[in-house]
Amino acid sequence: MSSERQDAPYSPGEIVEIFMDFYTFLTTLHYNPGELVTPPPQGWPNLAPGSDLDAKSDLALEVIRRLPYLDSSADVHYKSRLVNYSTVDRSYFVGKRLFAGEEVFDEEVPDQVFIFARGHESGGRSLFLDVNTGEVIEEMIRMERKPAQDAKVYFAALKEDYRSLKLIPIPGMDSIEAWEVDERETPITEEELLAQADDWETDLDIQYLRQVYRACGWPSAFRKDEAFEEVDSLLEKRDYF
Repeated sequence: MSSERQDAPYSPGEIVEIFMDFYTFLTTLHYNPGELVTPPPQGWPNLAPGSDLDAKSDLALEVIRRLPYLDSSADVHYKSRLVNYSTVDRSYFVGKRLFAGEEVFDEEVPDQVFIFARGHESGGRSLFLDVNTGEVIEEMIRMERKPAQDAKVYFAALKEDYRSLKLIPIPGMDSIEAWEVDERETPITEEELLAQADDWETDLDIQYLRQVYRACGWPSAFRKDEAFEEVDSLLEKRDYF
């Protein structure tokens, strides 16, 4: 057994459990349970050991091949989509990667680090895992790299951002970052909402979205179809489309 594996805080199986727990949580919100896909027992066949992936550490390679994914175009974070491990080429994980002209890591990606969610546009989140430390690394495109966090701690905080609707998912659109938007203590009427002169995504729009989601059981018993149908109607009334 290598020192890399002995020193790592989490085994490959434990890392898979951490990701599965978070992805399963997301299927109770804006993802559907059927979108959670796990690899075959031998791992993703397209990511079998070979010249490209051999550039990764043995532990990183083992984790990459065993991780599940969510087969969906929905955001996992702000302007961030999960990597589909069943289809990507092995070279996807190697070296300093450019996507649509954007570097997703501001230096050569270390052998023990790999991407699991790709951000797009300014502020979009590219997410990496360092298997040696068990930490998630969050890159905000054109902005900053946040301090690495233990994977369990990182995903627990992200869960809470969803539960509290500080991060608001909308199907077919970028998620809304609403950390700076206060909670509204009194109900918002549709008349009040539609009386606004400003374009979509005001603080009142965000507060109304929270009201709609919570009325539809967010987060513990979310009736996503009902909620998203109401959101579509709202966007149309607000002349978003």
